[in-house]
Amino acid sequence: MKTSERKIKKNIPFEALPTQLRQLADALDGRAGELSSEWADLPSPIAKLEVKGKAQGDEWALKIKIKAEPIASLETLPAEVAAASHPTPSPAGQSDLDYKHLKKQMKVAFKEIGASLAAKKRPKQDALETFLSASDLMMTFTGAAYGEDHYPAYRKACQALRTAYEIENMAALKAAYETLAQLKKESHQACK
Repeated sequence: MKTSERKIKKNIPFEALPTQLRQLADALDGRAGELSSEWADLPSPIAKLEVKGKAQGDEWALKIKIKAEPIASLETLPAEVAAASHPTPSPAGQSDLDYKHLKKQMKVAFKEIGASLAAKKRPKQDALETFLSASDLMMTFTGAAYGEDHYPAYRKACQALRTAYEIENMAALKAAYETLAQLKKESHQACK
């Protein structure tokens, strides 16, 4: 798992504190505007934020700590999952690929896509392709236990995600991602 963290220590005049806090808020909102380099590329999604200040003479001694949620890297997945782009179907039509590992691969890639979108950045192509390939494999598993009834809507949402990525439409990407998240939630609730 990768953890991203940013620590900023600085002394500023008392009257500069509101400006610094506004810049921090703008950076957290993803507003690129006129941010100084210290506020650029903050970790995302944020799991912990600490702002401490202590008056020292005629200035503030600030300590700001921003920590992102740990995100599993695609490289940390089992080799058989990462390499599984063309599984060998078994006689029952199911894949020899371990379904549990496939779902883990999808979860990691989906979370990476979500983190990029939350940071208002275009997701990495390998994360998108990993997620879509794993989704295609998942939909080869048949039966109600696998949520087969949800596959048509899920397939359509995956195609919308791919199309939005190809035409570089961030609003459509986010909408397709949110649709997939809702479909995933509904399918998991129905299959419990």
